[in-house]
Amino acid sequence: MVRLPSLVHVLRSAHETGRRFPWTLLSAFVSACLCWLLIGNWNRWKPYEEALSRLLLPSMLGISVFFATALWLERSRLADRRHWMGLVVGLAVLAVYFLSYTPEIPQIYIYRFVQVAVAAHLLAAVAPFYRSSIGAFWEFNRILFQRILQSFVFSTILFAGLAVALWAVQSLLGVKVDWKAYYFLFLSVAFIFNTWFFLAGVPSDLQELEIEYEYPAGLRLFVQFILLPLVTLYVVILYGYLLKILIIREWPRGTIGWLVSVVSVFGMLALLLVHPLRNRPGHRWIQLYSRSFYVGLFPLIVLLLMAIWRRLSEYGLTEDRYFLLVLTLWMTGIAAYFSFGRQPSIKLIPVSLALVAMLTIAGPWGPYTLSLYIAS
Repeated sequence: MVRLPSLVHVLRSAHETGRRFPWTLLSAFVSACLCWLLIGNWNRWKPYEEALSRLLLPSMLGISVFFATALWLERSRLADRRHWMGLVVGLAVLAVYFLSYTPEIPQIYIYRFVQVAVAAHLLAAVAPFYRSSIGAFWEFNRILFQRILQSFVFSTILFAGLAVALWAVQSLLGVKVDWKAYYFLFLSVAFIFNTWFFLAGVPSDLQELEIEYEYPAGLRLFVQFILLPLVTLYVVILYGYLLKILIIREWPRGTIGWLVSVVSVFGMLALLLVHPLRNRPGHRWIQLYSRSFYVGLFPLIVLLLMAIWRRLSEYGLTEDRYFLLVLTLWMTGIAAYFSFGRQPSIKLIPVSLALVAMLTIAGPWGPYTLSLYIAS
């Protein structure tokens, strides 16, 4: 009797989530089906393997694209027709991506998948809040971040529990369980359950996010005593390496590029996570740390540009070096904005990075055209 209301609540929440994000869930279902057909060793689908492979990435991309468009349309003037408008916009994006496939250079298809996925995720973070306060924007993304972690943990536990149950059925009851059953279970949990569970926790009443909530103590402890000290440690190591190469007068190693990028990104993430605490009593050190961190990025950016220039002069331009250079220029702009801006807005970080991802996806200035032009 006690569990019945909980079950009813779960079913009702699942139904409401399906009505709110129908195309996102459909994309997850189609992605699971395509993976099942491609890796399930079905002989009847062998002739269509290439076509199914090309469809897999757009279907997976649809999960983030339809999610971002749904959040944007919910707060727009087209809210009454958001489902059909979202379908049209999402299909247009996916169709353009699908038609960009070139058999001669298939890896570009994967690069563009990553770019569109990054842009869609970043736009989903800011799409409902182009007119809202920074507090509501931060609270919304804090909930999304927490929901991602919960979805991963719950999905992992569910898959492990059901997989052990299948093994127990085979081991104890003597029922043969094919490997495809485990694969089917993984796809169902990874694509369908995980996506549905995550979407069920996306706030629907965005006006409530305007209320100032108590900052989560666990998140504060994680950022203040784990994430920020680790970022500081790596920054000190990078400065030590910078001092070393200045003393012995050698060019920085190529691996320094991605290390500086990762440290910078995680440092920005840590500062975003503690952003609401910056003006509260006892946490004014966050403002000082933030400004010091961004100002301290400039010597590391110079170090990074030196490494990039050396690799470009020796080996030429490739897609990876192009993206590293663009990311470095973006970090330079963000560091300057937060170091010298009077009232910098954290919304600029996802918006600017999403624009960079979309602007570099094609065109004569893009990595694919430039790398081919310079190579020739």
